[in-house]
Amino acid sequence: MGLGINRNILLLSLAFFFIFLGFSGVQQYVTSYFEDAGLSSVGFVSLILIYVFFTLTSLFSSMILVKIGSRLAMIIGALLYGSYIISLLYPRSWLVYVISALLGVAAGLLWTGQGTYLVRMSSSDSYGKNAGFFNLFFTLGSALSGFLVGFVAGKWSYQLCFLISALFPIVGFFLLTRLENVAIAESKDSFQLFVRSLTSGTAWRLGIAVFAFKLMWGLVIGSIPLLIKETFGLSWIGIITGIFFVVPLLSSYFFGLYADRTDKLRFVLLSFLLPIFGLWCLMYALTGFLLIVGILFLALQAAILNPLRQAMLGDITTDKTLEVLTALFFTLENLGIVTAFVLSLFFSGQFLFVVSLGVVLLSIFVMASVYWKGSAVVKERLNKELLTY
Repeated sequence: MGLGINRNILLLSLAFFFIFLGFSGVQQYVTSYFEDAGLSSVGFVSLILIYVFFTLTSLFSSMILVKIGSRLAMIIGALLYGSYIISLLYPRSWLVYVISALLGVAAGLLWTGQGTYLVRMSSSDSYGKNAGFFNLFFTLGSALSGFLVGFVAGKWSYQLCFLISALFPIVGFFLLTRLENVAIAESKDSFQLFVRSLTSGTAWRLGIAVFAFKLMWGLVIGSIPLLIKETFGLSWIGIITGIFFVVPLLSSYFFGLYADRTDKLRFVLLSFLLPIFGLWCLMYALTGFLLIVGILFLALQAAILNPLRQAMLGDITTDKTLEVLTALFFTLENLGIVTAFVLSLFFSGQFLFVVSLGVVLLSIFVMASVYWKGSAVVKERLNKELLTY
C-alpha cells in the first residue's frame, strides 16, 4: 500500500470498517424505527442497555482478554453486532432487550480487544500511524453507514435496510478470523492488577482525557443540528455535520503519523485547547461563519484524540499493564457518554455548551500535571503504582 501498514493492521481496519458500515447507521435510526412500529420506549431502553453493559464489560474486560485473547474477543463481538441487527427484523421488546444487553457485552470485548491488538501488533514507532490508519477506516464505515441506512429505509423499508446491514458485520467477522493470533501472558496477578488500576491516581488522571472528551461530545452533539437549522436551514444539517466525518477522514492518519515523532501525552493535552475555542464559537454563533469554525475545531480535536487515545497507551504501558489500562480507558469513555446522556435529560440549549466548556477547562486543570510530564515519566509512575507489591 505504500503506507508501511502491516497485514494484521490492514485486516483489523477493514474488519471494523465492515462491522460499523452495518451498525452505525442502524444505531442512528433505531429509535425512529421503533417509534414507527409503535414501540417508542423500546429504542430508548435498548440504547441504555447497550451502554450500561458496554461500561460494565469494559471494566472487567482485561481479565477476560487474558483468558481468551484479543482476537477471539473481537470475533465474538462481531457476531453479536450482526445478531443485534438481525433481531430488529422482527421487533419483540424482550428479544431486543436481551440482544441489546449482549451487544453491550460484545462492544466491551470488541473495543478492548481492538485497542490491545493494535498496540501489540505495532512497533513502538508506529502506534500513532497505525491508530490513525485504523480510525480512517472506522470513520469511513460509520459515515457511509448513515447514508446507506437513510437511503434504503427511505426508498424501500427498514426491514430491507436491516437485512443488508446485517451482512456487513459477517464480512467483518471473517476478516477477524484471518488475523494472526497474539499471545497475552497470563498472570496470576490479573485481578490484583485490576484492583490496582482502580486505585491508581495516575491512571485516573490519564483517563480524565477520554472521559471529558466523550462527556463534552455527548453534551453538544445533539444541539449542533439545531443551531445549523436556525442559522442555515433544515437542508444544511446533513451537509455541515458531515464536517465531523470529513475532517477525521482527511487528517487522522497524518495526526497519528506526526504523533509518532513527538510526545503523545503532550499532544493530547494541547488538543484540549481546540474545543475551548470551538465551544466559545458555538456559544456565540451569531453568524454562520462562527458556527462552522466552532464545528471545525471540535472535529479537529476528534481527529487527533480518537487515534491518540489508543496510541498513547502503547507508550505508557508494559506487556503486563496494557490490557488493564485499555479496559479502564474504555470504561471511562462510556461513563462519559452515560453521564452526558443523564445531564441532557435535565439541561438543554446553550447551557449544555457552558457545561461542556466547564468540563474541558476542569479536565485540563486535573490532567495537566500528569500529561505534561511526558510518556517516559508517566510510564515509570504507572509501573510503580500497578506492579510494585
